[in-house]
Amino acid sequence: MAKPHAGPNDDQLSTTEPPNFVFRILQLTWVRVRESRETIAYATAIVISTILGIVLEAFIAVCHESATGDVWQSIGAGSGPNSPISRPDDPNNRYMSVLISLKRLKDENVFFILFHIFQFYLGIDSLVRQSIIQLMAHAANQLICVILALVQLSETLKWNASVDAVDEATGKTTDRSAFYRALRFEIALAVIMFVLTGIFAFLCVKLLRQFGWNVYKRLGADPKLQARFRQTQIFLLNLKLDGFFHIVFSIFWIVVMTQEGYHRGSAAAITWYVFHFILTVIQFPAPFIARYGVLTETPRYMISFLVVQGLVAVDFVIVLQQSSTSWAFWVMAVCLAILLSIVSQILCSVPRSHQSF
Repeated sequence: MAKPHAGPNDDQLSTTEPPNFVFRILQLTWVRVRESRETIAYATAIVISTILGIVLEAFIAVCHESATGDVWQSIGAGSGPNSPISRPDDPNNRYMSVLISLKRLKDENVFFILFHIFQFYLGIDSLVRQSIIQLMAHAANQLICVILALVQLSETLKWNASVDAVDEATGKTTDRSAFYRALRFEIALAVIMFVLTGIFAFLCVKLLRQFGWNVYKRLGADPKLQARFRQTQIFLLNLKLDGFFHIVFSIFWIVVMTQEGYHRGSAAAITWYVFHFILTVIQFPAPFIARYGVLTETPRYMISFLVVQGLVAVDFVIVLQQSSTSWAFWVMAVCLAILLSIVSQILCSVPRSHQSF
């Protein structure tokens, strides 16, 4: 029996490969972002917030670097601090204390830039996944951006006043124009973030109804199923927060330990340096392992994640003890890391059922 003759497009159809994972993600992102006027407006606001936040933070960082150079000229000689947690060798040298504080400000600038990048991911991902909990977290984080901008402003004012006080005590004159440039950028950043926070809050309320209806159509009216869905969404959100804050703070502490010479210190210092480094590397795949464990309901993956989070909590407790300092930002950052580890362990330990979420 003769085989049917193949049409001209049959070979093309048979050789066409399905779109790869990246293409499917980009296609889904494009569809979800353009789903309604509110999603388009929210995505546009995310892009504007990210660009303006990063640009203004970069300008502020340049101003702080310039201010550091001006203060260093007033010091005249000597060696600078090894790291942001260094203590001045000469307690009587008040310029050195200001110099250490300015070094901390520059590190805070880097963190704030990374936080804006994380906010971009968190916001777009909340639209793609249509996650109500994640959307609310993104809007709340935007308010944190306002608070961080105001903290930056207050710190610049504080250290500008400190330089002025030291100048009067020593009879020197330090160029403080960089401080005033930083203040202008910080005021602009605080105002812009405040306005965008209001926009995000307004759009978030609109999108909560839209996403809530979409979720209802997927899950139905079963309250138990909806409760399990919310519980899983909270856990996945916490994984994202873990992945950002823990890794960023851990890498920062590796840099500090290297600057302070832990890898050339005693056996205990070298052991902790190696332990912290290995734990930092493990944290990169840990959230993905935990997510896979939730999706497949595999206990061994969740137990592994629990062990890692326990070690992370212990590690940051040691970090807090080792870096006991007047740097309020770092103390709050380490406490946040410890809190996230504890919350992750609690959420990971709560039984859940996850079918096709």
